[in-house]
Amino acid sequence: MIVIPGLGHDLYLEKNGVKYPYDERKVIHQLINEMIKNGEKQILS
Repeated sequence: MIVIPGLGHDLYLEKNGVKYPYDERKVIHQLINEMIKNGEKQILS
């Protein structure tokens, strides 16, 4: 089970009035693929 409370539908992060592209879904997808590639089975935070 993965629970990710966060930005959800936002497609950018804003810092000091500047908007930076950010898609949480793409970031999570990339992280999961890296975990699978590295053979990681469990991460606790």
